Amino acid sequence: MKKIILFSSIFLFWNISYPKTIFAEEIKVNSVNVTPNETYFLIDYNMDGEVGNEYDINLFLKRESNPSFSYKIQYPKASGDIGKLNYTKKNNSIKWFPGEEFIDQFSDYSDLYFEIH
Repeated sequence: MKKIILFSSIFLFWNISYPKTIFAEEIKVNSVNVTPNETYFLIDYNMDGEVGNEYDINLFLKRESNPSFSYKIQYPKASGDIGKLNYTKKNNSIKWFPGEEFIDQFSDYSDLYFEIH
């Protein structure tokens, strides 16, 4: 009986003391706005969340002409409000520096778009 109470106490302490990570299906992104620059893309987005909760934010490049295409954009090519972060505000932004290797891969940019999960 003491083991059950001790385990329950540790579990309760862990849940209270450490922020919860909210996974993709629970993130609600309201809008995504992309502003291209000469060397980077600025991706502004709004999301709903609870202050203090930790969220795992991932950015994907997609193609309308190929639904199976999904390119995950990661650090160090992306910076800002991406990865694991504690929710503090609604206005978030990510800077993505695609580099020459990306530009060389795509000759047609017309059907590319971003998704945030």
